[in-house]
Amino acid sequence: ETYAVKIGPLSGLCWIKAIGKDIETSVYGTALKSEFEELNAKITKVYGTGDTTDMLLTGSIWNEPNDFMMALRKNERLLFTVWENPKNLEKIVQVGLLASATGSDTGHVSLEYSFENKERAEQEISALEDDVF
Repeated sequence: ETYAVKIGPLSGLCWIKAIGKDIETSVYGTALKSEFEELNAKITKVYGTGDTTDMLLTGSIWNEPNDFMMALRKNERLLFTVWENPKNLEKIVQVGLLASATGSDTGHVSLEYSFENKERAEQEISALEDDVF
């Protein structure tokens, strides 16, 4: 649906994010979780096993099964997988798959790639932002 990129003025492209189309789901997040798991399995076949986090943060009031989407929306639930230094990729140091809620019954899945020049590019961008003020 949408793409976002981060480009350092000297170091070039360092990060790209693909944001999927909105997925209609229930308050339980069934369709969103299904899409996440399907993409996770496909990516795992290519890059190997990543580290998956699926957790509700301590103290969240959104702790019932029917609160899944609201907890995700309020950033009190995390559902993502990270592949550090994934196999079969050159210059890419991290791949991330992330589930996000845009409402209590809609959400999307995003895929991010971070390149080896990300830290350098972020320093360049930060220096430019400092010059603005």
